[in-house]
Amino acid sequence: MKSKIISYVKRLFQVMPAFKHKRQMESMNADLQFRLEEVKAANETAIKLQKGVKSKNAELEKAVERLRIITNVCMTLASIVDIDELLKNIISMTSELSGAKKGAIYLKQYGKPSLTFNYTYGAGAQSFGDISSDISSVYSGFMKSGDSKIIDGRGIDVKKHYGINNSAVWVPLKLKGLVIGFMLLEDKIDGTFFLKDELDLLTTLSNQVAVAIENAWLYEKVKTNYFSTIHSLVNALEANDRYTKGHSERVRYLSLELGKFIGLDNKELEVLEHAAVLHDIGKIGITTTVLHKKGTLTVDEYQVIKAHPLIGDQILGPINTLEGVRTTIIQHHERYDGKGYPHGISGEEISFMARIMAVIDAFDAMVTDRPYRRALSLSKAKEEIKQGAGSQFDSQIVDAFLNMLDAKEETLLLTAGYSLQP
Repeated sequence: MKSKIISYVKRLFQVMPAFKHKRQMESMNADLQFRLEEVKAANETAIKLQKGVKSKNAELEKAVERLRIITNVCMTLASIVDIDELLKNIISMTSELSGAKKGAIYLKQYGKPSLTFNYTYGAGAQSFGDISSDISSVYSGFMKSGDSKIIDGRGIDVKKHYGINNSAVWVPLKLKGLVIGFMLLEDKIDGTFFLKDELDLLTTLSNQVAVAIENAWLYEKVKTNYFSTIHSLVNALEANDRYTKGHSERVRYLSLELGKFIGLDNKELEVLEHAAVLHDIGKIGITTTVLHKKGTLTVDEYQVIKAHPLIGDQILGPINTLEGVRTTIIQHHERYDGKGYPHGISGEEISFMARIMAVIDAFDAMVTDRPYRRALSLSKAKEEIKQGAGSQFDSQIVDAFLNMLDAKEETLLLTAGYSLQP
C-alpha cells in the first residue's frame, strides 16, 4: 500500500510541470484573445474614423465647390445693372448649373408690369412678359409660403398640375422678408430628380440674386433721377430760346415713331428716346451769345457750336450704362459722307441710332423758325431731306422717314406739335 502511494506521488510530480504549462498556455491564449479583441475594436474605430474623415472631406469639398459657384455667380451678377439683362443671366446660369432642361425667373415690379424670362436648354433665355395671372393660379401657394421646394413629378396629378415630366425645384426670391419673385427649374437633362443639395445651393444663390436685383433697382432709380435732372436742364435751356423751345421733345417723338416704323426693339427704342431728349444737353456749355446769334457765325463761333456733342458726352459720363445714348449724342451731327462733326466718321461707322437722329434733328430744324432764317414748308423740307440721302444722311433711313410721313403725315406732325405749311 505504501509503495502504491509512493508510486502515485511520483507520477503526480511527473505530470505537474505539464499541468503548469497547460495553465500557462491557457492564460496566454486568453491574454492573446483579449489583445485580438482590442486590436479588432481599434481597427473598427479606425475604420469608423476613416469613414468619418472621408465623409467630412466630401462635405468640405462640397462646401468649397458651393462657395466657388456662389462666388463666380456673384462676380458675374455684380457687373450687371440692367434688370432685364440681369434676370436673363440669372436664369441661364442657374439652369445650366443645375442641369435643367427648362427654367423661369419671375420678378414683381411694384408700379410696373412684372418681368419673366424663360430658359430652354439649347436655346437660351428669352423674355416672356407678364405672367402674373398664371403665377397666382399655379404657384400662389408657394408665393404665400415663401419656402423653397422640390416638386416630385412621379405622380400623374402633380405632372399635370405643374406641367413637368419628372421633377422641378422652386426657389423664392426674397428681399427684406418679402417674396419679390421666384426661380423655377424643371426636368433635369439626365433624367434624374432634383436633390436636397441642389435645393440648398439654389436657395443660397437666391439670396445673392435678390441682392443683385435690389442693386439693379437702386441703380435704375439713380439713373432715372439723373435723367430727370438733366431733362429739366434741357427744358430750362430751351425755355430761354423761343426758336428751339420744344425741339428736344419733338425730336424724341419723331425719333421714336421712326424707330417703331423701322422695327427697333424696346431696348433700342429706350436708347433712342433718351438720346433724343438729351442730344443738345451739351449746349449748356455754349454761351448764349453764340447760341442766339441772328447773323452768320464766325469760324471760331462755329467751332464752339461743334463742341456741344462732346460736352454732352462729358455731362452724361457719370452713368456708365448710357454708352449707347452717349454714342448717339456724340455722333448725331456726323454725316454719312464723313463731312460731319466732331470726328468726321462716315457710313456705318456712325451708329444706327445717330443716323436716325441726324434725319429727325435736321427735319425739325428745317420746319421751325431759327434766328438765321424762317421755317421751310413741309414739301421743301422733305425735298431737302431727300437730296441729302447718301451724303448727309443714310439713304435707307431717309426712305423710311419719307415713307412714314406718306403713311401718317398729318397725325404724326400734329401730335408732335408742328403747325406747318404744305
